[in-house]
Amino acid sequence: MQEIEKWLDHKKVSAKKRESNEEAIKTLAEEISSGNMILTDSFNLEYKLKSPIKSEQPTTQLVFKPRLTIGTVYNHLQGVKPTDADGRLFAYAAALTTNPKDLIKNLEIDDWNIVQAVVVFFL
Repeated sequence: MQEIEKWLDHKKVSAKKRESNEEAIKTLAEEISSGNMILTDSFNLEYKLKSPIKSEQPTTQLVFKPRLTIGTVYNHLQGVKPTDADGRLFAYAAALTTNPKDLIKNLEIDDWNIVQAVVVFFL
């Protein structure tokens, strides 16, 4: 839990947002405890996929940036309708990990649940 608190402090996440996302915090803390996720010195979260993506360039981990600019988010939201909640989540996940949305869409559900636990702190 301490590592996630450090990450949230670095991101300046308010107490209210933390309280409303307690489940996401617990999920991320569990991933760190299990060794599937680490917090780097530069405050990136590195997550080892439970189900690596087999493709031309296999993907075994996702690295989440600690911060996003509105310009980066805007670029990833191009073509996503404002009412498309899933599309918006894919766009944020792609922006955070610098991966294409199509790669994010190929995640297994267990991995996607972890990605969502990170993304909620950027919405």
